[in-house]
Amino acid sequence: MIGAVGFFVTNQRDARQDRQQVFEAAESARFPQGFRYIALNVKREDAHRLRGVAQGPVKNVYFVRLPDGSIHTEGSRKRMTPVQITFVPGQAWSVLIFQGQQLLRYRVQLDQTTYRALLTAWF
Repeated sequence: MIGAVGFFVTNQRDARQDRQQVFEAAESARFPQGFRYIALNVKREDAHRLRGVAQGPVKNVYFVRLPDGSIHTEGSRKRMTPVQITFVPGQAWSVLIFQGQQLLRYRVQLDQTTYRALLTAWF
């Protein structure tokens, strides 16, 4: 994996469709200096404009962090800056807020370990 760190497989369809490999190749071509990414399950109604794989009430979306700290989603060239992460143990949805051209709010499924990793890496 050239420049890619911290991928969490959350979908068996990724392996069948080779989504991860195609994604890594595209990102490596765009950002040869390196990047990190994570797949998150975003509440489907929040993710209607995001690329990813729909899975019932969620869409599995890749979030990419570049060395300059900006973040973009799979297939997008719009860079965002993380503003806030809200995690409440035992709740179905945590909230990620980004600043792009406007504030973007995504409800995501997070466990304690992923929350801590995001908090350390993004904020």
